[in-house]
Amino acid sequence: MQRGGIFFYILLLQLICQPLQLLAMAGCRPAAMSNAFVAMYDLWAPFHNQAGLARISRPAAGIYTKSHFLLPGVRTSAAVAAIPFRTGVMGFITSQSGHPNFYERKAGIAYAMQLGTNISAGVQLTYLHYSIGKDMGSRGRMTGEAGLIAVVSTGLYLGAHVFNPANARLMPGDELFLAETLPSRFRTGISWLVSEQLCLSAEFFKDLRYRPRLKAGLEYQPVDQVYIRTGLATNPMVNSFGFGIRRNQIKIDLSTSLHAILGHSPSLSIQYEIK
Repeated sequence: MQRGGIFFYILLLQLICQPLQLLAMAGCRPAAMSNAFVAMYDLWAPFHNQAGLARISRPAAGIYTKSHFLLPGVRTSAAVAAIPFRTGVMGFITSQSGHPNFYERKAGIAYAMQLGTNISAGVQLTYLHYSIGKDMGSRGRMTGEAGLIAVVSTGLYLGAHVFNPANARLMPGDELFLAETLPSRFRTGISWLVSEQLCLSAEFFKDLRYRPRLKAGLEYQPVDQVYIRTGLATNPMVNSFGFGIRRNQIKIDLSTSLHAILGHSPSLSIQYEIK
């Protein structure tokens, strides 16, 4: 590929990944709620707030795929697994986001546990690897992330999460993006179980490089084992919608997000729980 083509994909991924700040997030349930998920318990918590793994009681695994704006070859693929032990829950994740000529790979090992009855805590060791084409090289770096979820009152939860708090760099150089710091992000928000059928969530999201984002999500269960979800995020404005179906140990979720200029980004996730 010519250098001009490489820079086209660099600019394309900058457009997709940085302004939307959704790189390396996964799970259709979170995606349908605009990723307002920092105070939620779920299998996909290692991509949002590791403390959300603490209440998983059975081994489970899931896979996820997302097409960014229906652009050929520009997608995110991810997998997650969780194994509960007597003292806590171990989580394992892997993901790849981008285009074959410019992508980010992520792998992580998480651990979450209950600190008493009202607080959950989680930490994760995360490895990020970036690659630009065949001629521009690649770099990887280890970093960390951690989170808490606290019960404020019955059905009301407060969550907080930090990614790359040490502001780690890929490398101290001048070559293209390789001198850039890894993203440092802070999230805090609430979730409210209004009833057994309705859940509301809201989140403040701040990447140190960009303006803060506000997100809100809703999940409604009209009938047993069927879920309808929607969400809204700002800076930029993105609407999301999705639904999920659970049958015995299998759960299938579909979602899509809509950017006013760039269009739809559909996604699918499937998860299995061992009983």
